[in-house]
Amino acid sequence: MFYYQKIFIYSIILFLAFLNNLVFPQKKETKVSGIVFENKTNEKLVGVLIAVSDSGVAVTDEKGFFSFILSHGNYNISAKTIGYKKENKSITLESTEDEVNIFFRLSSEPIEIPQVTVSGEKFYEKVKYKTYELQQGDLRRIPQFGEQDALRAFFALPSVTSLNDFSTQLYVRGGNFDETLISIDNVPVYNPYHFGSFFSMFNPDIIDKQTLYPSNYPNKFGGYLSGALDIQTKAGNFEKTNTSISLGLVSSKAFFETPLGKGSLILSARRTYLDLLASIIDENILPYYFYDVYGKFNYPINDKNHISISMLYSRDNFKMFDDNYYENIKVSDEPTWGNNIYNLKYSHLFNKQASIDAQIYLSSSLFVAEGHSIDDSEFTRTKVDNKIHDISATLNFNYSVSGHNLQVGFELKKIDFKYDWEIGNSSLTSFGFELEDTFFDFAPNPFEHVNNEMLYNLYVRDKIIISKSLDFTIGLRNSYYSNLGLNLVTPAINVNFQINDNVELLLGYGKYFQNLFVIKDQNTFLLDPFSVVFLPQNKSQLPSSNNFNLNFVYSNFLLGSTLEVSTYYNLRENLPSSYPRQTNHYTFENGYSTGFELLLKKNIGDVSGWLSYSFTRSIKSNTDFDYFSRIDRTNNIKILFNLELSESWFFTSFWTFATGTPYTPTLGQYIGESEILQGSSFLSEEFNLYPIMGGKNTRRANSYHRLDIGFNGSFFWGSFFIKPYLQILNVYSSPNETPYKKSERSDLDTKRASFIVPTIGITVDF
Repeated sequence: MFYYQKIFIYSIILFLAFLNNLVFPQKKETKVSGIVFENKTNEKLVGVLIAVSDSGVAVTDEKGFFSFILSHGNYNISAKTIGYKKENKSITLESTEDEVNIFFRLSSEPIEIPQVTVSGEKFYEKVKYKTYELQQGDLRRIPQFGEQDALRAFFALPSVTSLNDFSTQLYVRGGNFDETLISIDNVPVYNPYHFGSFFSMFNPDIIDKQTLYPSNYPNKFGGYLSGALDIQTKAGNFEKTNTSISLGLVSSKAFFETPLGKGSLILSARRTYLDLLASIIDENILPYYFYDVYGKFNYPINDKNHISISMLYSRDNFKMFDDNYYENIKVSDEPTWGNNIYNLKYSHLFNKQASIDAQIYLSSSLFVAEGHSIDDSEFTRTKVDNKIHDISATLNFNYSVSGHNLQVGFELKKIDFKYDWEIGNSSLTSFGFELEDTFFDFAPNPFEHVNNEMLYNLYVRDKIIISKSLDFTIGLRNSYYSNLGLNLVTPAINVNFQINDNVELLLGYGKYFQNLFVIKDQNTFLLDPFSVVFLPQNKSQLPSSNNFNLNFVYSNFLLGSTLEVSTYYNLRENLPSSYPRQTNHYTFENGYSTGFELLLKKNIGDVSGWLSYSFTRSIKSNTDFDYFSRIDRTNNIKILFNLELSESWFFTSFWTFATGTPYTPTLGQYIGESEILQGSSFLSEEFNLYPIMGGKNTRRANSYHRLDIGFNGSFFWGSFFIKPYLQILNVYSSPNETPYKKSERSDLDTKRASFIVPTIGITVDF
């Protein structure tokens, strides 16, 4: 009897449950998932608490991922962790939604502990200089040509310009591109470009942080007048494996990081593949490709000792000597250029106050090509064998004591140069590379140059903390050039005054020398794949500059924005300069660059961006008159705008305006003397006309302006994290004409230097 009673009771319960679902239908549940990123570095954050209405529901895992279940309705969801600002998001879950993705980007926030002073290495590590800093997360926020590029992103900053839309060469505060040091993990890179400087050789996936020092920079660097770009790569992941594959319109790339023993390993590779696609139709349509490979191994021996080994290998290959084009040419070396970098660094921590690090590196750059005709009736030969070879060792000691941070460093550097070329008829010029564009102004043919230099550099720097609101840094760098027998001492001083919690003032002065320089002073349309640098032969050929800076920073200025105002004056001597149409004629002149910069930036919220204006004046002086340098851009306006369209998509745009660059006009033409002696007449079609040049850089090209836009996405597809992007360069097709030299014997002309360039790509993380 009891058995039947249980059956009856269960039946009643089931009936009531059915009736409850019929009259009061249950709410449908939705899966909420996402990832938490560090706003600046784009790294995924582990251990972040995800809360719904202040009640914790999930914690991010080792990949920054979280997920939980909610019924449909309205919710306030927040992400918070120590050291970062809390971020809130309001969402509405509809009954038709099975899964919703949301993403958090947390910005760092200092932890304030009242009435406690913390001293040590981290406290003293930051020395105040005028800097512009970009991290990996910033690169997706700036529309760019072809794909994200580590160097091109800096064009969004004030007083950083280029000669055209496609170049990645940095011209900082009125200085030439060779006047700004570009280093990766403290190793100088002499030709850091692909495709004749259209792209840089640095894969953004490997970069942790980039810091640009305009004009004044720490005296551990040296040998450059305009500034220093310090690129630091990632340390690698010591806990988990991450893999990323990207497919773009220009190239494909892969990134891999994983724990290895107690250390970490990073591997990265990139290659263009347009040549492979074009070869399906005709292998000669695009006979060019580039690639680069990077590897780094970080190993903490123990708590006090650390070692890292890295290498960077890049190559551009131009198959211009294809047999289908040149049936009578035998090829020994296709034109190839690139870089080899090998870096070994060891660090030792004595205690919280003292540490030492030692570094040995090799940085080399090359350009090789060789081919000759096999037709004896018309023998022609092309050979290029250019090499720059820098092997250096550095030793740096850091010591912190109350009120002081002392740094002492020593560097031994040996640089070897070898330039050897002979350009025949069927040669580089057949593919549009003017000889002078490729190497230097008025490059002779043939040419051979071998030189080397030993440099001994010693620097001392002390940051002296007077009070919480006032500190200054005094530095001294001593450089000895063995070949010249010159010993040069360069002082530097920076004073930082913290007016209040939001306002600070920075004054700086530094003396700098340029130990290597290029002879690139004329407007050329095609940019060089290999910059030929020279050593000064005496003190009168040694470029130098006295740089003065004044910087004002106002944090929390307006709606959480930061206002930066800067002015500078650089008094320069012995700048290499060349003159149009005068073969092998160049000289060293004095000059100055001065300017004013204003930058308003907002990096937090659904609407963010930068607004900048800069006034730049770059002047050179010869014995007769002053004139504008070729890189003088008087006015620059730049607007970077970012808008969060949804949880998965954001829109970015960049508009820039700049005054046109100066160029030398042609006043008339004349018939060359050699043709007259040979009997040429005015009625003949065989004589050549030579230009009569006007004053150097007395005319200016039209103003330059451009609008770029981009759409970037982030969403899940199964276990994959997908990041597609679409970017359009020069939306309204501004021509942005640039002066260029048509040929050795003709006038400067202008050529359209900008086009509408759409780019699409996708990155997959797993």
